[in-house]
Amino acid sequence: MKRTIFLLIAFVCMTTISVAQVTVNVFINGIKSGQYSIKSDQKTGGIWYKRIVYKTTERLSIEVKGKVLANKMYKREVEATDGEDHSLFRVAETVGASGQFILTDKTLLKRLGRGKMVSLYLQLDPANEKSKMPSRRLFIGNLSAK
Repeated sequence: MKRTIFLLIAFVCMTTISVAQVTVNVFINGIKSGQYSIKSDQKTGGIWYKRIVYKTTERLSIEVKGKVLANKMYKREVEATDGEDHSLFRVAETVGASGQFILTDKTLLKRLGRGKMVSLYLQLDPANEKSKMPSRRLFIGNLSAK
């Protein structure tokens, strides 16, 4: 009986641990100002700051970490959208810094300064265009202001 309970608990723990997770570090004006984690099955989540923070921001960047970045066969871009999946801004990964993206678009910062939400997606496209690997789009969180 104890063995069955132990195996059941071990199985539950292993299935919850095996869910892929992405950790996002947020840098405002070059200083790390927050961190959050998103699981692959999550459709909400992220981080918020006061509107005044976004109004005084000159440089907003994020650093994405997780198993999804381990595959070097993909080109990575971050797409910022409004709440209705209208693309606001796309940025490629910073050269020489794996998983780092600089989001200094003026319309993006103005939108955040007005208190509106921005959703971020990681777009993974095959580095070799002749490859038959599929493209993927992963939700990596929301930035919002209160």
